[in-house]
Amino acid sequence: IVVQIMHFASNIIEVGYVRRIYRFYTTWNFHVVGLYFAVGWLLSWRACYGDPERYSGKERSPNWLERVFLALMEIELPTTMMIALVVWAVLHPSAVASGVPERTLNFLSIVQHGVNIPMMLGDFFCNGLR
Repeated sequence: IVVQIMHFASNIIEVGYVRRIYRFYTTWNFHVVGLYFAVGWLLSWRACYGDPERYSGKERSPNWLERVFLALMEIELPTTMMIALVVWAVLHPSAVASGVPERTLNFLSIVQHGVNIPMMLGDFFCNGLR
């Protein structure tokens, strides 16, 4: 989330750049992943410090925020994998062949297309979604 805030803030400085970055699906996906982790953090915080009866382990129906969290997981996990596959299997070899590998080998690209997958998979296996 911190990387996303820094990325967005640095782009606001350059006038008109914010509109250009949202032409790319990877940017939208990166920000939705940030939203997913923000909602997950909020749910975790509520489970630790909120109503203890609500999160006591009894079977119950999920509230609206938990349903949003589940929907974001179902959307973002496969999308993140698909984007990483396209970037590293198609775009990166093309960039290397054209002599500009720095297009895909920069900090933001590695975070957007490489770090997201282990984070999403780790969260998927650790959060006990059913």
